[in-house]
Amino acid sequence: MIQPTINLRDYLPESSFSNSQLAALLLEQLSFKSPTELIKQLCAHQNAEQLLKHPNDVFQLLKPDSAALFKAYINHPENSELLQCLSKTALRLQDLNANVIEFGSNNYPRLLAQISSPPPVLYTKGDTTALHLPNLAIVGGRNCSEQGTQNARAFAKHLATNGFVITSGLALGIDSAAHLGALDAMGKTLAVMATGIDQIYPASNRALAEQIINRGGCLITEFPLGAKPLRSSFPKRNRIISGLSLGTLVVEAKIQSGSLITANTALKQNREVFAIPGSIHNPLAKGCHQLIKQGAKLVESSQDIIDELSGLLAEKHQELIELQQLNGNDTAPQLPLTPEQKLLLNTIGFESTSIDLLAEKTQIPIEQLLVEILNLELDGLISHIDGRVERIIL
Repeated sequence: MIQPTINLRDYLPESSFSNSQLAALLLEQLSFKSPTELIKQLCAHQNAEQLLKHPNDVFQLLKPDSAALFKAYINHPENSELLQCLSKTALRLQDLNANVIEFGSNNYPRLLAQISSPPPVLYTKGDTTALHLPNLAIVGGRNCSEQGTQNARAFAKHLATNGFVITSGLALGIDSAAHLGALDAMGKTLAVMATGIDQIYPASNRALAEQIINRGGCLITEFPLGAKPLRSSFPKRNRIISGLSLGTLVVEAKIQSGSLITANTALKQNREVFAIPGSIHNPLAKGCHQLIKQGAKLVESSQDIIDELSGLLAEKHQELIELQQLNGNDTAPQLPLTPEQKLLLNTIGFESTSIDLLAEKTQIPIEQLLVEILNLELDGLISHIDGRVERIIL
């Protein structure tokens, strides 16, 4: 007879994670016959915590070795190998200052939850608010031209200035240029990793990863602690890049490249795909040309993308407001305000003010000013209509 599922926090009082997060982490210690069937069961039971309350349903999903491990946990949780592994994982994540977002949680990105194979667990470092803002993926080859690097950085900078979070894969080449472009604009950027959250790859991008976190961005992965950069992990990573994003921009890509996998995955996820054309003699442009032939939108400037996706910005704005309400935070942003945001709020009154006047009074550079105004608007603190701003929350 199977015993009822325990409350994990009773056995792991030192953990800062909720019972729901711990339940998801416990399932991550097990091997499943089919990830798709696991997601179906998580959907049927709403989340990992509720699924664990039905151990028989879990047993049906497990491979034999994990079934024995899970049975030992159910019968004698306090002495089980599974609980010991869970405790080590939770403590290690805490030491890393990493967060866990479980499928079914209010904090799980809505766009990502809509794909055919969403990750059961996301490991993150940084400001997870960025997961709920309008994301635009920028991808391309590691071995890229100087023009490709310049295009990726310039497009990312302009898109970030206009309110998009730039999502990419932390790789060398186009990915790095995209992250740096967002940082140039004082914007947010997401780095989706093909390794564990404790394994920065390539190692040469460790400083960039720290900069992303320190500047309000986020590292994110579905892979467990210690996971190394395996070849098979990158296509899995790519579906998250496109799954988080309203659209994917391919800057440069060969005919056979991971960037085309990301773009094709985006199409399957019913997301927009954009491509920058190049010389017909440039092998690095042939992948983009192929995408354009297949229906990707040819773009010559970042404004082409902004015009195409501008209508979706309001939807993402509403999503963040709803998330704050679900988390019991109707009137304040999730994180402390930056000095620039505090200055802006002190300057903005409850009567309509022009952006030009705000720039003059605050002396904040106009590109950064636009980003901060968007962030305050997304936090529900101000209203911004037709270039005029007013405060709506005390």
